[in-house]
Amino acid sequence: MNGYPPPANSVEPLSEAETELLLRAAGSLPEFSPYLFSGCHDRAHAAYVLLPAAVRAKAGKVWLFPPARYTSAIAGKLGLNLAVPYGEKVEWGYHVALYFKTSRGDLVLDAALTPGQLISPERWFSMMKIPAPSFWTVLDGGLYLFNDSGTPSFGRPPWPHRNTNLMNGYFYRYEGDAAGSNRIPLNLARDAVGAALIAGGGCPALRAAITEPENLLELLRRTDLPADCAPLQERFRTEVQSWSQRLSQAR
Repeated sequence: MNGYPPPANSVEPLSEAETELLLRAAGSLPEFSPYLFSGCHDRAHAAYVLLPAAVRAKAGKVWLFPPARYTSAIAGKLGLNLAVPYGEKVEWGYHVALYFKTSRGDLVLDAALTPGQLISPERWFSMMKIPAPSFWTVLDGGLYLFNDSGTPSFGRPPWPHRNTNLMNGYFYRYEGDAAGSNRIPLNLARDAVGAALIAGGGCPALRAAITEPENLLELLRRTDLPADCAPLQERFRTEVQSWSQRLSQAR
């Protein structure tokens, strides 16, 4: 990615009063656990849901895609350009945060990298190691995630593939709670446990999955973990209930 291109025109600018409302709302959002191995789309959408309606109506989301997510031929994932515990192990196939156009300039709200703060897109990009050729775009703030198309087939003999689970360009809105999956609360609760594990302590069974978010979530939902995992499993259940209540009340 070379430089910082102009923002998308699809995001409607906030008025000065709405910008002030955004600044106040950003500072009063609940704490999002800094577990950076997964969950950026969950944090971004939870923050989106919790914003005042007037601000939410004009919110966008900025999506950053390295080549590993959109082509099977070129290697390269996003890395973290911050000195944080386990930061050298963080690899992303994409990253997303909230995006706003204001009279004070374009602003990004990343609930994990800069919780409670609105920063410039340039600063946001600088927090990541971005391989070439990466690209970014700004889309409707109500879009939650995208579908994967898997690895394309080029016939026989098979061509070498560096990447799988490629983004196919189709983005969809969040309907997890309506379908009963409770996806965002579960993932945010998992993040809280992951952050606690990174901070130290925790049972060995969970610590073994500290950098594997999907495996960690699966473990937390099991009923046969050793007794020394009980405190973190209870923390997980409490966080699920808390996030479910927050998000249901905000809608």
